[in-house]
Amino acid sequence: MSTRNPDLDSELLRFYQIRTLNPNSWARDNQAVDFAYPETDDPASDEYFSLLPQLMNTDANDRSDYAIGDSSLDYMDPLGFHESIVDELIDRDVVESTRDPARLKYLIGSKSFNPKLFLKTIHNDKSFDQLNSALGYLDSEMQKRNKDLRQIVELEFSSFIKAKGSLDNIYTQFAKTKFEGTDDNPGLLGKLSGFVNSASASSTRLLNPTLESKSRELAVESTISFVQENKLLFNLPSSLQDYILKNDFDSLINDYEKGRALYDAQLQSCAPAVVKILNRVWDEVEQIISEYKENLWRRLDSVELDTVTNVSLPSSNNERNFLTTVNKLLELGVEDNPLVVFLESQYTKVLGEQNSGKCHAFLLKMVKLDQSIKQTYTEGSAVSNVALKYLYGLFIDKPVIMVDHGAMVKDLPLVMEMWMAITSYVKELVEGVLTKKIVRFGLVSDYFTNREFQRARRQMYSQRDPSSIAMRVQNANVHLELGDVQIQDIRKKNQFLITAVCDKLTRLFMASSQDLPGLLNMSGQPVAPGSPVKNDGSLSSYGFVPSFSNTISTLRYLLELQRLISESMAKLTSARASACTTASVVETLRETYRKINSRFISCVLVLMVKDAEKINQLETWEKSKTTPGCTALIDFMRNYFETMLPLFSDLVFNVMETPISDDMGLLPSYPAKKILSGIESQFVRALRVILEASVRKELHDTQSAESVDAAKEHRMLSLGNVSEMKSSVFPAIIQTYDRAFRSNLSKQNLDLYPTLENVEVTLFHDYIVTYYPAVQTMIKEGIARVDWITPNQPVSASEYIHKLIMFLIIAKSSITSNSTKLPLSNEIFKNLQAYMLRTMLDSLRRVDKFSEGGIYQLIFDLLFFARVLQNTLSGSADSALQQIYKEVVDPRFGKQRDYMINSLSERVKKALSSSAAEYACFRA
Repeated sequence: MSTRNPDLDSELLRFYQIRTLNPNSWARDNQAVDFAYPETDDPASDEYFSLLPQLMNTDANDRSDYAIGDSSLDYMDPLGFHESIVDELIDRDVVESTRDPARLKYLIGSKSFNPKLFLKTIHNDKSFDQLNSALGYLDSEMQKRNKDLRQIVELEFSSFIKAKGSLDNIYTQFAKTKFEGTDDNPGLLGKLSGFVNSASASSTRLLNPTLESKSRELAVESTISFVQENKLLFNLPSSLQDYILKNDFDSLINDYEKGRALYDAQLQSCAPAVVKILNRVWDEVEQIISEYKENLWRRLDSVELDTVTNVSLPSSNNERNFLTTVNKLLELGVEDNPLVVFLESQYTKVLGEQNSGKCHAFLLKMVKLDQSIKQTYTEGSAVSNVALKYLYGLFIDKPVIMVDHGAMVKDLPLVMEMWMAITSYVKELVEGVLTKKIVRFGLVSDYFTNREFQRARRQMYSQRDPSSIAMRVQNANVHLELGDVQIQDIRKKNQFLITAVCDKLTRLFMASSQDLPGLLNMSGQPVAPGSPVKNDGSLSSYGFVPSFSNTISTLRYLLELQRLISESMAKLTSARASACTTASVVETLRETYRKINSRFISCVLVLMVKDAEKINQLETWEKSKTTPGCTALIDFMRNYFETMLPLFSDLVFNVMETPISDDMGLLPSYPAKKILSGIESQFVRALRVILEASVRKELHDTQSAESVDAAKEHRMLSLGNVSEMKSSVFPAIIQTYDRAFRSNLSKQNLDLYPTLENVEVTLFHDYIVTYYPAVQTMIKEGIARVDWITPNQPVSASEYIHKLIMFLIIAKSSITSNSTKLPLSNEIFKNLQAYMLRTMLDSLRRVDKFSEGGIYQLIFDLLFFARVLQNTLSGSADSALQQIYKEVVDPRFGKQRDYMINSLSERVKKALSSSAAEYACFRA
């Protein structure tokens, strides 16, 4: 064997990280091997290299483990990413120092090297493509190192083989000559055997790295080949993540299906170690798909029905369409049916929203406001009539046609807040839930149950290759077809949602004020059809009407509520959702609407009478600006009913006896005769209540008046009001009612008119009798002072006649100053004339004796009185005048009466001329 080069030995020690080339001990003796030596002397030939495995197999059991020394090659990253592995480990806090034994697991030259731990710790952030590129780098480095090692081996290989052969021959010869020696003295053979074993060990150490490198090279090439063949599978996790980010569902499911097929095929042919690797890759794939499915489920659960504008499967991958999400879940293959799960989820949401969220908030606010109203305001207080007083001020200043209708909706602040809360609750219930969500729930249900969804899927994939979507179709078909039981259950749920909303509406409008807090308990049983409703005729029986509301503003709010409910029901039935147009649903809608409108009408009738009772409290004795002789209350009454009755008519004639027509549209129908009869009765009652309240007001204010003149003025204005009611206001109001409610009440003989007549007569009498005492005193005293037995002819009228005429002038002036209507003032004036003459007759009857001169004086008085009042003398007064002639003059000088009258004519005429200025008012 040739002498070694010391530099070469040093390079071997450094490269293979060993301490010596001459170990001191062997595990056991080396055994000779028979070699078939090659005939060629070329050490680079393949025949020489074929001897290497034989040598390695022979000496494998004699190899010893050697401690590995640190080397710069150990620290290098075999994949080329880092300059020093140990530095990287220290930076990652895996080892503490360069001498930490734990580092050996990460050094490729160490026997403790762990490839999985190496990749997991040092290269856990590298992608597949990066690692694949690094394998190329490793391969090129190995090729480079193998070339260097081959040159070293080739340099000494020929000598080594020849030496080996020579030593083996020598060893064989020594064995044959039995120069083996003893235990105490090994002999020459034993020593030679030791040398041979030493040489064998040295050769093993020299060749082992070469063989290991070759083995690794083959393994790497095999691994690269396997990875390349299964690139789709190994790259699938990152590909799926990329598809999800790009929303590329087609690519995702296509690669997922291809990957599954590849994975299943490899499981049948790969070794267990490879299967473990594949399982890990596939577990990651399944985890990604599982998380993607969960995201799809969450997206489906987050869908709000009121945002669904189009119930149809889009041809493109539109993420905003919930049907796209449903379709993806179906094609990915899921255990639960997305169609059923979606409908179940929406059913729970819609049902819950009726009892929570905005609905509950508005309902709670309504209940609290009702309680606040009762605590803040009290019946009979000044504040309780604020709304009516506001309308009073609104209606007495201008004709009703000039009043802004929006300004009429005025109430106490809390009352208006409660109305807004009720309106908001009903709006959220019928628009937010019934129209927007339940209608869409029905449309979606039909889309699934009527196979429209299935047809849309077939149309969407009609241009696709069936084989390319076979798995998608197979997965979807598991849940795509709904069973009869499922379809029936879906329709029942749809109908129950509608029934639940109707029940909420019925509960609200059937509840009394006392029952309102119970509406917050949503666990109660639905109101049974035909169940009795508490109604004691008071406003508290209608919990949905705030206390202290007035009729006009209430009608405005009720009309809005009625519009909301009717339009929502119309949209529900016109949506053509099969579950929304069944016979039971139609009947439920009809009955609900009938009940609600019946309550609306009833509460307005109660309010109308209640307002009528309060109208007298508005009387301030302010004179009307448009109606002489009346107070402004007359204007208010006229405008109040002229405004209220048409509004009430709108409410009544919007009542639907049959809310759903044959073609499922809403139809207004003529109200039932019973309803109209009740309205008519309450309307007449309200007029009667107004009349009675006016009389009570007049009586109270007259008795409590500060002066006689004030009391008389109240009586005069009250009489003017009643007279106006009888002649104008009530007939006009009744005609407005006839136009509004299409009736003929004005042509009926209502007992209201005789009542008006009686009240007018009573008030007229109460007013006119206030003048009687003064008239009686003047006549009685005046007649007593006249000398009825005088023999002289009269030259002027008696003093009491002048006083009576002056009294009439004062009375007329007083009546005129109160702006009393001309017919009424004339009636008062005529009544006083007749009363004066009747009173004169009574007094004259008590005169014992008349002379001729006394009769002349009486005739003069009568002529003067009659001629002063000739233009205004009433028929009843003239009759009373003739009665005086008949009873007083005729029995005594009946035959001379005409003569006496003619003889006094000129004197009376002169007397009138002298008093012409005083009595000019009677000549008008």
